[in-house]
Amino acid sequence: MRALLLVLLLLPSLALYAVQPPQLSLSYDELFKIMMDDPTAMHRWSREQLDKGQLPPGSQAWAKALAIYITTCMETGCGDDPYATEANLRKGMAIAAQGDDKPMLIRMHLMMDGINTDSGADVTDFRKALEPIKKLAEENGGGRLLADVYREYAAAAESESNLQQALSYAKDALALAEQYGYPGDILPILVKNDSAILAGRMGDEEQSVHLYEQVIDYCQREKVRHMGVIALINLGRLHTRKENAESVRKGLRYFDQAEVLMRGLNQDRLSAFSQLTRGEALLNLKDYDKALYYIDQALAKFKALESAIWTADSLHWKARVYLGQKRWAEALETINQSDGLFPEHLQDDKAQLARERAQALSELGRHAEAYRWMQTFMEIHQKIDEKNKKDQLNELQVKLGNQLQEQENRILKKDNEIKEHQLREADLIKKVAVALIFLILLSLALLVVALAQGRRTRQAKARIQHILDNIEEGIITIGRDLKVESSLSPYLDHVIGHDAPDTARQNVMLYFLEKSDLKDDEKETLRNVITSCVDESPLVWELNAGNLPQKLSLDHGRRLISLHWQPLYGKDQKINRIIIAMRDITKQHQLEQEVGVARAQRGRLQHIMEEIAQLPVARFRGFVHGAAPRAETIRQGAAQLQGFLPELHSLKGEARTLGLRDLASITHQLEELLDPRHQPAATDLEIKSKVDVWLEVWADYQKIAELMGSRAKAAEHETGSLLQILAEQWPSIQKHCAEQRIPLHRIRVDEQIFAWNPDLQKALREILLHSLINSVDHGFKGQTDVSQPELLVQLQRNARGQIVLSIQDNGRGLNWTRLQQLIEERNFVPGPGQTRADVVFLEGLSTAEKVSQTSGRGVGLAAIRRIAQNFRGDVHIKDRDNQPGCELLIELTEAS
Repeated sequence: MRALLLVLLLLPSLALYAVQPPQLSLSYDELFKIMMDDPTAMHRWSREQLDKGQLPPGSQAWAKALAIYITTCMETGCGDDPYATEANLRKGMAIAAQGDDKPMLIRMHLMMDGINTDSGADVTDFRKALEPIKKLAEENGGGRLLADVYREYAAAAESESNLQQALSYAKDALALAEQYGYPGDILPILVKNDSAILAGRMGDEEQSVHLYEQVIDYCQREKVRHMGVIALINLGRLHTRKENAESVRKGLRYFDQAEVLMRGLNQDRLSAFSQLTRGEALLNLKDYDKALYYIDQALAKFKALESAIWTADSLHWKARVYLGQKRWAEALETINQSDGLFPEHLQDDKAQLARERAQALSELGRHAEAYRWMQTFMEIHQKIDEKNKKDQLNELQVKLGNQLQEQENRILKKDNEIKEHQLREADLIKKVAVALIFLILLSLALLVVALAQGRRTRQAKARIQHILDNIEEGIITIGRDLKVESSLSPYLDHVIGHDAPDTARQNVMLYFLEKSDLKDDEKETLRNVITSCVDESPLVWELNAGNLPQKLSLDHGRRLISLHWQPLYGKDQKINRIIIAMRDITKQHQLEQEVGVARAQRGRLQHIMEEIAQLPVARFRGFVHGAAPRAETIRQGAAQLQGFLPELHSLKGEARTLGLRDLASITHQLEELLDPRHQPAATDLEIKSKVDVWLEVWADYQKIAELMGSRAKAAEHETGSLLQILAEQWPSIQKHCAEQRIPLHRIRVDEQIFAWNPDLQKALREILLHSLINSVDHGFKGQTDVSQPELLVQLQRNARGQIVLSIQDNGRGLNWTRLQQLIEERNFVPGPGQTRADVVFLEGLSTAEKVSQTSGRGVGLAAIRRIAQNFRGDVHIKDRDNQPGCELLIELTEAS
């Protein structure tokens, strides 16, 4: 709304120049402010003043018209111009030096250095050239003049990508401009606009927005349209450079408001800048066609204005659109064009172009060139960092030298004052010497006592604070109104949540009550208990404390907070405050629930096994095989179950006859839910939920039946199964995990081969002995961010008929830093079919940091490799595709 109001208020000023044209009797600062409202109009006006021939070339009026004209050229872009020359500017500087308009004198000196910079001078020379101008400003009174110079220092530092130094100069400029400025002065606003840009580039979005809003307020109040348009575009740009689509659309609205305000200004440069920023925003929204349209519009205007840097910047954004569209060749060509236009001192832009060129070349398959340009990118960044450090050190040395000199001057002055004071009061000092010595001794004695007492107090407070800082409880005290009177523990921020608003820390209980799942009457009861207990005796507390909740469920059960209430008594033995200790027990509660579910599943499987143990294997497997079509019908959901009640009833009866009580019970529950007489009628969601439970129970029966069948087939070949081998090794794996404090959740088994010869069975048993412990140690030891560590063991045949054993974990994955060290130490070169990771199969090599009883000696994987080679196979290790952890793959050829 503020930006829109600015647009509406500034539009009437469009016709001001027809009624009140500028006058050369105004000061340069006043004319400059008018120029920042409409540079194009001021450009025409100042050109008219110079063309009339009525201003003597040596007059102050001529110098002022020239200064404004060159200023408008720098603001709007004029190209080659007969008036905007170095010779004219030097003549104007000489005239200004003889007059009283000192801001014009300083500004003309700064413009001279701007002309030199545009002609090709190095930016470093430009900054050095500011030193005599700074001295000139100081000789002419400093203050506001010096603020203008520091603003140029900030611009020079920004052009070198030294943003921190630029921000420091901008702060100095703003302090001087605000101290020595006048009401309505535009210089502080110019500095704030520069500071907003710097803050945005340095990631301080809040400060940047705050400064832009101040600029917009000033432009609204003082009716400065051109400056207002720039602030609106920059504020919009701040929003459009975020990833959030809503923020980008908000930025586009600022651009729309700037477009409305710009209509009476007739400025191609500003219009081109607005279109370029709109193109950038649409690129963030991935609207590539529209983005390309606006960027091309801006590019055409900047080319017409012969603005090399902005043309280069427009080409750079156009290349980014092509990169987004994966038009790699066009992107590469546009990047080359942009790079050719950017000056060498704009190292940040050069670095970005190098990185994006490397990306385009890589996508075009030109990897060698891509690698070279990526090296260029890194070299440029290294140079920028080194230069910034050097500049900061030089600046710091200069500042420290000035500060030391000023400090020495102050000390000398103070010494002189002290000596004069001592001479005047020498007699008085003699008279009070004895009294002073006595007072000093007395003060020292009192100070020693106070220091000793203070030390004991600080030690006691430190011990208490150490306890509070390390206790995992948020501790607060509240009064009758439930507002926090004091917070005693840093852990409180963890309990509240780091994303909570600042007001939540002052109103913790009110914040928790608002987010809690308590009913309104329960909340009211809590408030009444607190209100009734404060300023009352301990008996009132004992009678009412039972009504206070010990746990609070927040955000519909997503968080759980435990509360411990304790009254604090005053000297009158009445409750004056209540202390609350609170902890976030969400994870603890979730773990308890998971343990409960796991115990229930384990109990159910045990119960099912007890049921099946009473049945002949063939009969149980025949029942499962016959019930499979019914299970498939149930799996299809409510739409297929309406006429299925007789089948469900039969299935329940068969299960009950066989003594399969769990299956009979859940089938009965599903049958009741589908019964038309069920009141109220079951919803689709209720039916789906019950079907899911039925399928879970059925899956347990089905797995056991499949296992029985697998074991029967395996018995025919007189060999053991993979599951049997894992069952034999499971106790030792459990014991190892317990010793290493690794919470192994489960081992999943995918077994597709059930008949193998005894030699192969022995080999698999030995491979699993090494590989399972190896996967546990290297995947999970010392790992804290894996909530449910698990292994997946698969056994199958590949297309060549080989037996393939795969052991996968979801742990930390391969330690590539350590692997690279091992490759270099052993000069390992991968052979045919190998990868760099296969270095771990060499004898005596391990990626473990420490040697333990089970890993770190480089024996286990080497042994697995020998076994694979004995069976004319191979072994490999790699990171899992698109998943955490790694995979050990063993290929074995079965003897014919």
